[in-house]
Amino acid sequence: MLATAFQTAAHVFDLLRGKRGPVHPMDKALRIETSGRVTRRALASGSKNDVHSVGYVGAHPGIVRKCLDLIGVEPEMTFIDIGCGKGRALAVACEYPFARLIGLELSPLVARVAFRNFAKLRRRDEKFSRVSILEGDASQPPFQPGCNVFFFYHPFTGEPVKTLIANFRRHFEANPTSKVWLICYNPVSFDDFDKCGLFTRFYAAKIAADKEDNVAGFTSHPYDSVIIYQSANAPMRDPLPGAKAGVVITIPGLGADVVNWV
Repeated sequence: MLATAFQTAAHVFDLLRGKRGPVHPMDKALRIETSGRVTRRALASGSKNDVHSVGYVGAHPGIVRKCLDLIGVEPEMTFIDIGCGKGRALAVACEYPFARLIGLELSPLVARVAFRNFAKLRRRDEKFSRVSILEGDASQPPFQPGCNVFFFYHPFTGEPVKTLIANFRRHFEANPTSKVWLICYNPVSFDDFDKCGLFTRFYAAKIAADKEDNVAGFTSHPYDSVIIYQSANAPMRDPLPGAKAGVVITIPGLGADVVNWV
């Protein structure tokens, strides 16, 4: 029994250390740990929302950068990662002039990894001091003054998505001119966001990953799909070509592909 407990602990430790997959070049460059896949079971927090968790794998940094470049980051903006995992997207977003960056994570297991990553980074570069990691329900985001850019790498399905949309609705009712961007990376929940009436599509594409991202990819395909939404109750920018492209659910509850390539 004791041996089994030690084996289980070692297995979880390996997952957190990225031993179950290749280490991303960004991790080597920054001396942090965002690689590896963490299963839904390993992420369990004791919350009723655990059943809706999808698990953790890091986003491709090159694709995150493309999305932020398309939005155009300005200094009054806040970046909020809904289900930040180990903090990879946050680390990439620190390359941009956000006023603040917030990571929300339900799982204590990976939240601790994110805390540790940014503790290391802050000691080496002050730009990482803008990051706050909040452990708790990611469907209850802390909206900030100014423009909020949300990153949603399909961290959960079902009821928490509905809760998140309800919180967006309350925010817009209280702040009718608030500008919000929503980056849906692996847009499995696209139908919920398309139909809620709070957002309009700005961009949609299947994006080829960078060479360095392919070195550490977990999937058999070297791309990911993204939809970028903008809030519909504030001054809006014209959508980019292909914004209304179709989406195909490739794995129910887990994977989705936008049909057009860039």
